[in-house]
Amino acid sequence: MSFKIFFTQLIISFMFLLGSVSMGQVEFTLPLMYHDTSMIFHDTIYWGLRPGASYCATDSGEVELPPMACGISACVHFADVMPIGNGACMGQGTYLDVRPSYSSSQIDTYKVVFVSIFPITFHWLPTLYQYYDSAKITRSGVSSPAINMFTQDSLFIDNPSVSAIKIFTYGPKQPNGVGEFWNEQPMQFSLEQNYPNPFNPSTNFGFRIANFGFVTLKVFDVLGREVAKLVDEKKEAGKYSVQWNAEGLPSGVYFYKLQAGEFSSVKKLLLMR
Repeated sequence: MSFKIFFTQLIISFMFLLGSVSMGQVEFTLPLMYHDTSMIFHDTIYWGLRPGASYCATDSGEVELPPMACGISACVHFADVMPIGNGACMGQGTYLDVRPSYSSSQIDTYKVVFVSIFPITFHWLPTLYQYYDSAKITRSGVSSPAINMFTQDSLFIDNPSVSAIKIFTYGPKQPNGVGEFWNEQPMQFSLEQNYPNPFNPSTNFGFRIANFGFVTLKVFDVLGREVAKLVDEKKEAGKYSVQWNAEGLPSGVYFYKLQAGEFSSVKKLLLMR
């Protein structure tokens, strides 16, 4: 290691200890759950901070959500609220909105847009105080006071005029006492839209498992014939990602199905040569 590199790293380390350099001090992912009254439709999207994150769909932590990913009852995703001219590029929105972490005094805004059968309820962690100095949530489209997310852990919406909510966070916390970061595990089953989509010839499937059990993930053509078996085993609770190479298959619409215990979900994907 050259003296110049060593000296630079020494200065950065010194400034980090003084609190002047805060890039990368915090990293966490938090769930935002939503459901209707009957719980017929329910899912989770994720938000948070991590060093080096970007707003762009090309970033490894942010996956663009095509319109076909929306279900019959609900379409819920994050929307980019970056000011015009700052390179917004998330398009239709994402399941996961992870912002770059800068300093303990920053303010971040997460906008969640949705089309659903009302009423719809959003839930968040009752322990948000571990991650932020302050967090508030508001309804877009109506005049109502902001809700303190530290004293309330859900928001019930039955007004069709409300098609978006905004989360305002202030001052992300430092890592915990043992130098680790909090990172919440999935709290229910879900199957995400594949990415990229359309694709050629490879694409990725993300899914979440709530508890230990036997899991299958299969791909079918439009006639219902199985063309690929990607997962066929027991898995622990957690988040997973599986890649599929469709080399040799013709262009067209396909379907993929996740089966985990009583949970089952099917989504559509498009192979374009």
